[in-house]
Amino acid sequence: MGQEFESLQARHFQDIIMLTMFEVAALYKFSKILDPFKTHNSIRSKLKDLSVYGTILVGGEGLNGTISASNKKNLSDAISFLKQINGFDDLDIKYSSSNKNPFVRLKVKLKKEIVTIGDESIDPTSEVGEYLNPNEWNYRNEMVLFYHEVYVLQFYKLILPYQNVKFFLHLI
Repeated sequence: MGQEFESLQARHFQDIIMLTMFEVAALYKFSKILDPFKTHNSIRSKLKDLSVYGTILVGGEGLNGTISASNKKNLSDAISFLKQINGFDDLDIKYSSSNKNPFVRLKVKLKKEIVTIGDESIDPTSEVGEYLNPNEWNYRNEMVLFYHEVYVLQFYKLILPYQNVKFFLHLI
């Protein structure tokens, strides 16, 4: 009887663990932040109070990150707080869940760029491309990948004999 009870307890404990799901939100938005340092500090303070984990990058050009919480209300409150920041009411968010916490701690980092572009002449808060639906993205992504591979091959052409480059292009 003792072994059966221990086995029942173990299964019940596993069921409780499986019921604890972590809600996850991936988010980003390019929008000018006039005081990134102040925004960074307020986000860190609020999300820490809500027991939210993950990483958020804060820069003059916007926000980018992924956060999680074991409590749906805490994650919802965190998202509401972020949406109250001037220019972020239409924050782009993708939700998912996990049976394990994907993050160990909360990190809110002050960055020069929230998505590394490396070209200071580009302002992602004012210069934007066109929206693509998934089918268009797949098609264009294949084209970009092809162009990228050709560009890389052109770079290595100095090192590789022409036949090897031509053969590799044939494989693409």
